[in-house]
Parts: sequence; C-alpha cells; structure tokens
Amino acid sequence: MQQRLFLSSALTLALALSVLSTGSATQIAISKVPATADELEERAASLLGDAARYSEAARLYRESAQLRAESDPRAVEALTKAAHLYHYANRLFDARKAMEQAARLALANGDVLAASTANVEAALFAHKQGKQAQADRLGRTALKLAASPLLTAHQRASIVGRLKTNP
Repeated sequence: MQQRLFLSSALTLALALSVLSTGSATQIAISKVPATADELEERAASLLGDAARYSEAARLYRESAQLRAESDPRAVEALTKAAHLYHYANRLFDARKAMEQAARLALANGDVLAASTANVEAALFAHKQGKQAQADRLGRTALKLAASPLLTAHQRASIVGRLKTNP
C-alpha cells in the first residue's frame, strides 16, 4: 500500500513538473515571436535621441524593410532612413548599400522620383567613400531616371542641380 502511494505521488509530481516545464517553455517560445516591421520601426525611432545608437537604429530600419512586401512603399522609406542613419554614424559603405537598395526597390515599384533621388544620395555616399567610379555610375543612373517623362521639370531640375552642386 505504501509502495502504491509512493508510486502515485511520484507520478503526480512528475506530471506536475512536466506541465510546469511545458508552461515555461511555452512562455519562452511566446517571448521569442519575431517582431513586426512596425515594431522594429518603433524601436528604431526610440533610439534616435542617442547618436551613439544610430547604427543600431539603422539596422532595425533595414530589418523592418526586409519584413515588408517589396511593393510596400514603407520599405523604401525604411531603407532611406537606414541609409541616412548609417551616414550619420559614419558607416558610409552601409549607407551607400542601403540607399542603392532603396533605389532599386523604388524603381521596381515605379517610383521614378524616389529611385532617382536615392541614386543621387547613394552617389554622394560613394563620393564621400572615395569610390569615384561608383559615384559616377550612380550619378549617371540618377540622370537617366531624371529624364523620365514621369517627372516634372522642377523635379528634374532639382535632381540635376543636386548632382552639379555636389562633386
């Protein structure tokens, strides 16, 4: 009888421990649910008050862009923000790459103005890096896009003017 009571108590304890461990495993799994693009952007925005954390904010914006559909214009906005933050953090290679990605995505979505502007920005980052061949290539791409009939004369002049005033 005592042996049965002991065995019953041991089984009850084992069952209770398995339920408790399963519950905590579930809690751990829930806390590791990937963040949404909007949540990543909120976290990035919360870091903007601290210049020392601009690289981290840029990374979060870049990750948020990756979570968005390619057709979502907010992906281009997030990449552009990331590029500027990398620039402020003096990470010019990352700034240029993020801006080039923004340009490609904008063009794929038919936003010629955003694509041309992003290419101008990427050209400026390349120039600051001392990568003149890449700066020239990006600048030529921006000028080709600026010739689009989808842009107004004012938009075109703005793009051309930016390229002329920045060596």
